[in-house]
Amino acid sequence: MHDLIVVGAGLAGLALAARAQEAGQDVAVIEARSRIGGRSLVHRTASGCYDLGP
Repeated sequence: MHDLIVVGAGLAGLALAARAQEAGQDVAVIEARSRIGGRSLVHRTASGCYDLGP
C-alpha cells in the first residue's frame, strides 16, 4: 500500500511525488496519457525542436 497516490504526472504532480519520496514516503504516480509532462511537451520537426506548453 502506498503512503501517497499522485494523480497526474505534470510538473506539479512530479514535483510533489519527488518531495514526498525524498521524505521517505512510498509514492505512486498515476497518469492518463502514455507520457509524462502534463501540458508541457516538445514538438520535433526537421528544422528543430520547439517547446510547447506553460
